[in-house]
Amino acid sequence: NSVWSNLSETLPEPTPAMQRTLKLALLLGTRGASSLTSSAVSNNAAADTANTIAKFIPLARKLSSEPKVTQKASETVARLGERIVSRGLRAAFGLPPPTFESI
Repeated sequence: NSVWSNLSETLPEPTPAMQRTLKLALLLGTRGASSLTSSAVSNNAAADTANTIAKFIPLARKLSSEPKVTQKASETVARLGERIVSRGLRAAFGLPPPTFESI
């Protein structure tokens, strides 16, 4: 609990887009349509976000066992890794961003 309280104090307020995404994921998860209504009002939005993220765990476990999801996740992580390495090398050597030819 102390970790959650420390985390909730240091996290910034979630953006409206983040709140909508969390509500949608909850709707797809285990709670159903009742997750779209606000049940308990808290003074700390970061604590609410941490509690909502904790509710994602069953959904994440269910999705992680699907082969298509794991394949897409691997592809996404690989692409993000390539972008991070590319940007890091450009920043380290002072190179300009790449230019792509439009069709």
